[in-house]
Amino acid sequence: MMGNRKSKVWWLTTWLVLEFVALCLALLSTGGGHGDYLFCKLLFPIPMYIGIVQQKIGVTSLILSLLQYPLVGTAPFLLSPGHARYFYLLFAVLNVIFVVMVFMHPSRQFG
Repeated sequence: MMGNRKSKVWWLTTWLVLEFVALCLALLSTGGGHGDYLFCKLLFPIPMYIGIVQQKIGVTSLILSLLQYPLVGTAPFLLSPGHARYFYLLFAVLNVIFVVMVFMHPSRQFG
């Protein structure tokens, strides 16, 4: 999957661009605190769930939001191809689970 260095750098670059786009969409979705937080919930479900439980977007949520996509992008550099596949599968499953949890958890503050 991620054999040579050039493809790994491309993979990392792609995930960094996705991080920027996701952060922009999430920021627009919040509407200065008056939005529906839809993109936050879909693109950053784990940090958003932590924010819902804590009833605020704290330091932990912000740090996780900033590190989520770059961590996925660096996986080919840190893991063997087989382990990277398992990491991506785990990441995808966790995100789906947390998206469901975010939408099922009642929150007055985050739409």
